[in-house]
Amino acid sequence: MYPDFCEIFGKDIYIVGGAVRDRLLGIDVVDIDIASAIHPYDFKDLSKSLGYKTFDTGIEHGTVTVLIDGKPYEHTTFRTDVSCDGRNANVSFSKTIEEDLSRRDFTINAIALLGKKIIDPFNGQNDLKNKILKTVGTAEERFSEDYLRIIRAARFASRLKMSIDTDLLIAAKELAPKITQHVSVERISDEFKKAQGHAEEFLKVLYSMNILDVLFDSTKDHYANELWWEEVGRAAQYDGETYFAALVRPSGDKNKVESICREYKLSRSIIRFSCQLVEHLAYFNTGEFSLEKSYQILKSCGDNSSRLLNYLHNVIEQTEPRPALEQTLNQLDDIDQAIKNPLINGGDLHTMNIKPGPEFRHILDRAALLQIEGLNKEEILNKIG
Repeated sequence: MYPDFCEIFGKDIYIVGGAVRDRLLGIDVVDIDIASAIHPYDFKDLSKSLGYKTFDTGIEHGTVTVLIDGKPYEHTTFRTDVSCDGRNANVSFSKTIEEDLSRRDFTINAIALLGKKIIDPFNGQNDLKNKILKTVGTAEERFSEDYLRIIRAARFASRLKMSIDTDLLIAAKELAPKITQHVSVERISDEFKKAQGHAEEFLKVLYSMNILDVLFDSTKDHYANELWWEEVGRAAQYDGETYFAALVRPSGDKNKVESICREYKLSRSIIRFSCQLVEHLAYFNTGEFSLEKSYQILKSCGDNSSRLLNYLHNVIEQTEPRPALEQTLNQLDDIDQAIKNPLINGGDLHTMNIKPGPEFRHILDRAALLQIEGLNKEEILNKIG
C-alpha cells in the first residue's frame, strides 16, 4: 500500500513511472515517484507546513524528496523538454500531467495514477497487455533526446519479457553508434548492473539491436554465441565481479580486459577478478595439470580463489561440460582447502627453531603441497624438519 497523496497534500498529486507500470503488472512496487503542477519550492513549503521533512534531491530539475512515515518519495514538478543534446535535456515546468507524460521514454512508463483514476494518453496499458515495447511518439525522436534509452529499451524488454516494436528496433540499430558518443560510461555501466537479474535475455536483446558491437568491440566474435549468453546469465546469479568478468572475458587478453574495465570505470575488485579469470582460465581449460603451478595460481588469487573456483564449477562447467576440466576441479578444490586451512603454519616453524627468512615462505609452500598430496601434519613435519 501507499499513502493517499491527494488527501495528504490536499492537491492533485499523481503517482507516475515504474510504480504505476509494476502495479498494473502485479509486480511488487518498491519505489514510488510522484508528480504534480506544484513548483518545487512551493512543494517544499507545503510539505514543511504539514510537518514533513524534505531533501533537495535535484531541485534544479524540479525534484524534491519528501519523507512520509519514514519512507522517501520523490516529487517532481511537471516538465516539458525545451531542448535535448542526446544526453541532457533542458526542461521547463509545465501545468498538465499530459505534457509531463509526453516527454517520457516508453508508453508503459507514461501512465499515471490520480487516486484510483488511471491516466494513459499513449495506450501504455494496451502495450503492457500485448507485451510490446513502444516509445512515446517516434522512436528516433525519443532516442535522440537521450541515447541511453536504447539500452533502457533492451533492459525493459528483457526484464518484462516484451517484444520490441519494429519502429523502435529500426531506430535502435540506426542510432546505436551514438550511444558511446553521447552517453557517459557510468550511465552505461549502471544499466548493465540493473539488468544483472535477467542478464542472458538482456544480452540477446542488445545483440538484436547491434549494440554489443558498439559497446564491446573486442568481443564481437562471441556475440552470436548462445553459450556465452548462457555463461553470462549463470555468472550474473552471483556477484558483480563474477557478472562483469563474464561480460568481458571473451576479449581473451588480460590487457584488453583491463582496458575495457577501466574504460567503463568498473571497480578495482571487478578489474582484478576479470583479469585473474582471463589469465588463468586458459590454463585450466587445457586439461594439463601441474600441482605446483595450480597451487601458485590459486594462492596468487588471494580472496578471489573461491570466486574463481565457483566460476569454473558453476558457470563454465554447467554451461559447457568439459571432462578434462571436471577432473582438474576436484584437485583444485583440495588445493584451495590447503591454502585456506594449512596444517602447518608459521607458529609450527618457529617451534622447530626455523627463523624467518627467504626460505620461510618456501618451506610453508612445500608443506602445503605435501598436505595436498595427502600427508598428515606429523608426516609433513618429518618431511620438512
